[in-house]
Amino acid sequence: MSGYDLFCKRVCADVNLVKRMGIYCEYEKHSGCVNSLHFNESGNLVASGSDDLQVVVYDWTKEKEVVKFLSNHSSNIFQTKFLPNSGDSHIVTSARDGQVRLAQLSSTGSCRSHKKLAQHKGPVHKISLFSDSPEELYSCGEDGNVFHIDLRLDKLASYVVSSFTVKHKSKKVGLNSVSSNPMNSVELCVVGRDPYVRIYDIRKVDTDNKEDNCMKRFRAEFVKSDYMHMTCAVYNHIGTEIVASYSNDDIYLFDTSHSNNASEIKRYTGHRNSATVKGVNFYGPECQYVVSGSDCSNVFIWDKQSTEVVNVMHGDDQGVVNVVEPHKHLPMLATSGLDNKVKLWMAHKKPQSLMANLPAIMKKNAKNRKSDREASLFDDGHLLWFLMQTLRRSHRESDDSSADSSDMMPPPDDDDDDDDDDNDVDEGGPYSRDVQCAAS
Repeated sequence: MSGYDLFCKRVCADVNLVKRMGIYCEYEKHSGCVNSLHFNESGNLVASGSDDLQVVVYDWTKEKEVVKFLSNHSSNIFQTKFLPNSGDSHIVTSARDGQVRLAQLSSTGSCRSHKKLAQHKGPVHKISLFSDSPEELYSCGEDGNVFHIDLRLDKLASYVVSSFTVKHKSKKVGLNSVSSNPMNSVELCVVGRDPYVRIYDIRKVDTDNKEDNCMKRFRAEFVKSDYMHMTCAVYNHIGTEIVASYSNDDIYLFDTSHSNNASEIKRYTGHRNSATVKGVNFYGPECQYVVSGSDCSNVFIWDKQSTEVVNVMHGDDQGVVNVVEPHKHLPMLATSGLDNKVKLWMAHKKPQSLMANLPAIMKKNAKNRKSDREASLFDDGHLLWFLMQTLRRSHRESDDSSADSSDMMPPPDDDDDDDDDDNDVDEGGPYSRDVQCAAS
């Protein structure tokens, strides 16, 4: 390890610098909320994608826009990533329209070409790059499908090498997140519209989609309801841990070496994840911290081992921080949310910590989460069942009748194993409460 690498390792992990973070710079280049951020390999550029369908590449070291281009997506951009070893000239995007696209940039600061790599039948919130193959990536969609995409394939053929469908009790599970193991790219984890983190070996999946044959699946011990679901999960730098964020619940850390159906080893509390498909991440050269945005407009940083909050900072003017992206080798974070700004954070002579207000922030988040959780009980089929029973009750009362309780319709059968309908997707679809961002 070089002296520079050793310096960066020590600085990035220094809790005193983490506690002193403030906004180093910010840019306002979008006209909608910003759903995605990604640093290039050298770390001087950050790519952002927005509801305005634009992708902006910004050089924070010079505080200037490098390129801005229309993505050719027809709906909200959810992910933007630089392809490694491409000279920062190739950016992959995914969006609400279900497309995964590749943009090639010119040296003159414009977009030279676009092409569609894959098409899901639902929104695509996340894509994941291979650590050992710059031409390959995974995508996952609310259609329940995971695509393995290889850019080396003939452009006249499909770029999708293989695909599989995630199912639970024979029903498709709408997916929010996919992450490849940085030490073993054939292994990936996915999360979505049920309470499980699933780990797959891409070489061993059932491509006939007859059953869900994941290697392992994990579930938080305190999450009892099958209606709880996750918005994001990622591996640490060596693939030994996965951090996952539940909607209307906490963030949990899982040990990937543990057996099937194992529960968490750590739990991180205090934030609120309800209104959007919110990300979660590790921070530090050895993933010493866990970071996430929150529906209270703040950025939370927890010490991974102690699970204590070490910093909380105001990160969004519209009330929700969705994205917290760590720099690859510097003590820096990039954040974005419902406003149209991208903020870059570093240790600052004027720290912008809200730690003095942490007890009040956590108390308010807990109160609001309780309300969110109660409201979520009436999602999808249960909302329809609830409304129908209310109408029946209203009709009985207006007719002054006394119908027997046997007239009540049963609630939706969670164990319905009928898989004849291929469109039977346990993802929420158009009824999904989770949105990436408010309408802009």
